Amino acid sequence: MKSFNHNSKANISLFYRRAVISFAGVFLLLVATLTSDPDYYFMAVSILILPLISWVIGRFSLKGLSIERKLLTGEFEGELVEITLTVHNHLAIPRALLFLSDELPDWLVPQAEGIQHISLPPAESASVSYLVEAKKRGAYRIESVIISSQDPLGLFSYNVRKKILSEILIYPLPRQFPEIDLTGSDRHGFRDLPAGAIRGSGVEPDGVREYVPGDPLRRLHWKSLARTGKLNVIEFEESRSMSVIFALDLTRNSIAGEGRQSTLEYLVSAAASLSSQALREGASLRMVTAEEEDPANQPGRGQNHLLAILAALAKVEAVDKLPLSAYIRNRVGQIAAGTALVVFTSNPDPELPDVIRSIAGRGASVHVFYAAPALFGKSYRLIDTQHERDFIEQLEAADVEVLTIHPTPDDSIQLESNWHA
Repeated sequence: MKSFNHNSKANISLFYRRAVISFAGVFLLLVATLTSDPDYYFMAVSILILPLISWVIGRFSLKGLSIERKLLTGEFEGELVEITLTVHNHLAIPRALLFLSDELPDWLVPQAEGIQHISLPPAESASVSYLVEAKKRGAYRIESVIISSQDPLGLFSYNVRKKILSEILIYPLPRQFPEIDLTGSDRHGFRDLPAGAIRGSGVEPDGVREYVPGDPLRRLHWKSLARTGKLNVIEFEESRSMSVIFALDLTRNSIAGEGRQSTLEYLVSAAASLSSQALREGASLRMVTAEEEDPANQPGRGQNHLLAILAALAKVEAVDKLPLSAYIRNRVGQIAAGTALVVFTSNPDPELPDVIRSIAGRGASVHVFYAAPALFGKSYRLIDTQHERDFIEQLEAADVEVLTIHPTPDDSIQLESNWHA
């Protein structure tokens, strides 16, 4: 957690102010003693008592205040999020200068000085806003705000921490991603995804959608083209026949690397990118999650379902006690022929090839995205190279396409196909 407090220059300023007032009071007291002039005594006492009066006023400067925090949620990593703090003054006295600072979690980085300045008229409210950059996807909690003030003379500072819970969801950003043939008809890595393979060529119209490269020109919706100037195509019922299931490995202590350069973040990014691609192409997508009631757990299509998938991906952490093989048995259920199962893992689970072989044997197309721990540096566990090689070979023997994810300096996704024709 990061909080923002007054810096050392402010502390030095306080020290000099106190020193000046103390020196002035003592000097006048000394002059009064030497001259026996009562006016000097009065002046000395007045100066020396001012800090006490100022301290009492400052102690009450944070009384009768309440704070609200508003922020946008559902932003993407790398974007700026605006946070607004509103302070309500419930007393009929002005608050000359208040300092506000949120205690921010890691990966939410303010774009300017974290301390916000605000002044309050009597019995009124005022707001201040600032921007933070969301450096990484996640479900974040901002729990407290620190409100500070000074006495009228600026000799003392006061801090109060107020508990204000706010939650912010940062979506993983779908990235440029090689087109993957989820139908399993092409075993040579990446190619242009055939529109007909996913969307079909049925005869019952089922609405109009935006044109994507590969759509047959005979399906262009000329009326909408004339009206809007944008290319749209007629969609048919059979175009919704392709079903895709995502299974993301969240086995505890299976992460290699740190921060954004970790196996989990690259797997999440790959899942976000491929889900955007599959849903854009008209597929039905389901991402199996730990929470059965999660909307991502149900098959769906379209932009709203993509946001549900991204929300689920924003929250995931590697906390599962079960290995991925058990995870698929317990949560994926029966898979119909023609379904595409896409597995994202960085853990060479020895039971996984048998589970996948059984699924592929029922007519499903299976793809495995593997983030090799050795490529990402520090890992919670040591991975035997031979064991990893055997794992890949067993998957390929089960008629599975394995795509290895490589880390890159710019966080883009680089894939290497392990398929051997």
